[in-house]
Amino acid sequence: MNRSQGTDLPQIDNASPHPDSFGPYLRYAIDTEFRYFTLEASGGRLALLVQLKPGVSAQSFFDAVTRADPRLPGEPEIGPTEDDAPYVSVRGDTVIVRHAGWAALWGKLAVSVTLAMPVRSTSNLLEARGDLHYDSERPRSLAKTVIGVIDDGCAFAHPRLRKLGLNSRVFAIWDQQTRSPIDASTSLAPLNFGRVPPDFGYGLEFLRADAPKQNPPEIGIDAWIRRFADADETIDEAGCYAQSGFTSLRRRATHGSHVLDLLAGRLPPSARVSPDRVAPPSFAPATDVASDADTDIVFVQIPRAAVEDASGLWLDDHITQGLRYIMSCLPDGKSPELIVNISYGPSTGPHNGTAALEGFLAAMADFYDGRPDRPRLQVVLPSGNSRLSNGHLRFVSTAEKKHVEWTWRIPPDNPVPVFVELWVDTAHRATISGELLAPSGYAGEPPILECVETAKDCCWLLVVPPTTGLQAALHGDWTIRVDIAAPGVVLHAYVARTSPNMGARSAAKGSRFVDGPWEALHGASAAQRPVRESPAATGSLLDEAGAFNGIATGNHARVKVAGGYRSFGRCASPYASIGPLRGVGRQGPDHALPTDESSARRGVSGAGTLGGCTVRLVGTSAASPQLARLLAGPGAPPGCPAGQQDPVFGCGPLDPP
Repeated sequence: MNRSQGTDLPQIDNASPHPDSFGPYLRYAIDTEFRYFTLEASGGRLALLVQLKPGVSAQSFFDAVTRADPRLPGEPEIGPTEDDAPYVSVRGDTVIVRHAGWAALWGKLAVSVTLAMPVRSTSNLLEARGDLHYDSERPRSLAKTVIGVIDDGCAFAHPRLRKLGLNSRVFAIWDQQTRSPIDASTSLAPLNFGRVPPDFGYGLEFLRADAPKQNPPEIGIDAWIRRFADADETIDEAGCYAQSGFTSLRRRATHGSHVLDLLAGRLPPSARVSPDRVAPPSFAPATDVASDADTDIVFVQIPRAAVEDASGLWLDDHITQGLRYIMSCLPDGKSPELIVNISYGPSTGPHNGTAALEGFLAAMADFYDGRPDRPRLQVVLPSGNSRLSNGHLRFVSTAEKKHVEWTWRIPPDNPVPVFVELWVDTAHRATISGELLAPSGYAGEPPILECVETAKDCCWLLVVPPTTGLQAALHGDWTIRVDIAAPGVVLHAYVARTSPNMGARSAAKGSRFVDGPWEALHGASAAQRPVRESPAATGSLLDEAGAFNGIATGNHARVKVAGGYRSFGRCASPYASIGPLRGVGRQGPDHALPTDESSARRGVSGAGTLGGCTVRLVGTSAASPQLARLLAGPGAPPGCPAGQQDPVFGCGPLDPP
């Protein structure tokens, strides 16, 4: 490979060392010896989300692994699950993606094997249990409505999340960060706060009720809060969180505490904003279902390593396990309403509803459909904040336009790899060729390109290594060139996020696309327009439409997507991602909710980590909990047929709950 002259996009190779089911990021990780992932020299574990072939259940997959002769290496951990969704979580040593016996099993049983953020594990579930069922000893919520949140930072002692008195409305918290239980012993007896959930085998779960039968006995969330209350029932919230080991709650604000307040806090979003430019907010307490004292909350705390990784590679594993943990807190044989909010998402993926995690969410919604013996699950996601990121490109070939090239601008001193995905329909795979050109004089670590083909889509993953360190890749303007031999082929390209999530202290920096010829001809005049217009409207390859959250592109009736708008003027928030999407019926979000009050007063007001603290969160992460709150009741907003959503407002803009 001549690095200064370019790197050909790889051709499909039938002799590839990787099983066909392996996703592009997993192939890249194997090829680079997991260099840029959080595996440690000893004890490191690989996390995968596996989509099973038709007719293969999670139990049959589990049996195939555990009964393999000879025994498969890697100390695999599978599940748990009690649904029939054809998706299973697998954790193990890296040998599970290298060994010939495993390769045969993947080829026989799996449609796709997707890499998630590698995590450390502390137990071998195959030795701890012989099936895939949830822990039968875990208390189950008896509430008619349960709120589930998968996020970062649950302020469980916050006044807006408590019942009358000191008791919390948070039924359970599962912190996916591996750590030891909190020693809560007194002079009278040894006590613990938190335990490793035996069915998941890592992290700590904190239950609201005490568990005196455990050894040692465990105190619950309510008893822990009372330890930090004085005679007037005033709680030392900062001390309560600090001693519980929730490091996110040391900050003034967290993403999760803000989202949870908008979704289930006792002060509704509508009471915090002025109805017009004159009247003050009402500050009237909520009377809806989500804020009711009898509505339980189950919170899944994502681990620190995931918060620090903006690419979203961790999503598949942690959300799959998180949603199944929430399900394990619900009773058997009953049908409560379950509303789950997930205010995270990647900027990459096929964007046509076929991502592995999208399939999992749809399958879970199909299984938990509200029949008399099952909960009724609804999932709410944000549309994303990528509209102005210059991270989406669209090109349609014609008889005259068969060649396209553009700039991929990569910043210096970036400590993580940067990714771009190119997507075309598989039917057009043979018509595509291209190359990745480095800036002149490049002599750093070579870029890596992976190509994965499925029945529907063909994806090229372009990776440039970190632009810092001894073997730094060269920062600057890389060039992507693509030739398409046939007219009518639609090419989409997406840049993966690398800019930090809220609360992360990462030095990662975002890359972006640049359409040089368009900038030269139209850039100055576009910047002077009083009303912003998408570059695509004047011929640019860059397309602001379609840069949705990569796991919010499906069309399932109970997997909802929330967009964002400004309250004053009812216009779209400029960053809020809009439709239409690539090759699917979804044209936009299901609904749009307020994410800014005005151009000068951005964001939505919500709770910080402590009772007296209020902060503003900017982004569609603030829209999805508002939509989730409306779905909880008293009445769900009216929808519209799939494929008929407005690109900006979906089935219509909604007032805040």
